[in-house]
Amino acid sequence: MAEHNLNKTLTDMESNAEDELSFLFSTGAEYFTTAQLIRLKGQWEVKNYYFHRLHKTWIRMAALAPVWLCVWLLFDLVGLPVLGLIFLFFFPFSLVSFFVGMFLMRWLFPGKGHLDMVGDMIQEELIKRKVKEKRKS
Repeated sequence: MAEHNLNKTLTDMESNAEDELSFLFSTGAEYFTTAQLIRLKGQWEVKNYYFHRLHKTWIRMAALAPVWLCVWLLFDLVGLPVLGLIFLFFFPFSLVSFFVGMFLMRWLFPGKGHLDMVGDMIQEELIKRKVKEKRKS
């Protein structure tokens, strides 16, 4: 039984180590070298950039849903109901793509709060080391 728990623990540690930012969050920034922290800060900046870009894209997709309804209504009132039905199709497409996109983001990124905390941890540790280095010299 103890061997099973050890294997599960090792497997969990390996999967966390694959995502170094999550590993840093769970262990603490003080256990990493300065070079590793600088490299992880670069990884964090890339993930944070993609998180914000994707989040903005999916929010815009959801915001388009009522626009499609208005365009459908406009074409229906003008007397082009067949063309209006094409825009009516985009309404559920926008909502479904929004929910799928948000699900994928939740799967790819632990969340904005997690990214912010990891970024703060890295920045604070680098500043602390810089101050410590200045005191030595």
